[in-house]
Amino acid sequence: MNDIHQKMESYNESLIALLWSNKIKIICLALFTTIGYYYIPYLNVVEERLERKQIQGDKYMNLKELKERHDIFDVIIDARTPEEYKKGNVSNSISIDHADILGEEGENILQKNNVTRDKTILIYCKSGRRAMLAKEKMVKDYNYSNDDIYVTYADYNMIKKVIE
Repeated sequence: MNDIHQKMESYNESLIALLWSNKIKIICLALFTTIGYYYIPYLNVVEERLERKQIQGDKYMNLKELKERHDIFDVIIDARTPEEYKKGNVSNSISIDHADILGEEGENILQKNNVTRDKTILIYCKSGRRAMLAKEKMVKDYNYSNDDIYVTYADYNMIKKVIE
């Protein structure tokens, strides 16, 4: 029993010596692990933004681009529901539910709201999905120019802070 106790003591001493001799490596490992832990979610967000940009090309506008180029839009369409629009919206935006744009009367609704083919349009919603569907419908079925319709995935609060 005493022999096992001595071997355990010897093992513990050698382990402590090993750790002490590699303390810089252990500190670096802990530091990089901590940094990685906090930055991986940020990197996922960056990856998602880049994927959106790749899909939409220069017709996807992030907040920085909106801030720099917000004055190019003739019309800003809020593609959320009227209830969402009433809770808050970007000033001078027009509320046209994406379901209305996708419906049979979509083109007429756009015309009634003075959203014509010769205008530069920004479409937004909460996550960008409805705005994307509305844009696709306008381009494919209503013959709007893809070059004149921009989409953002930012919600109205973020857009307001940037362009108002």
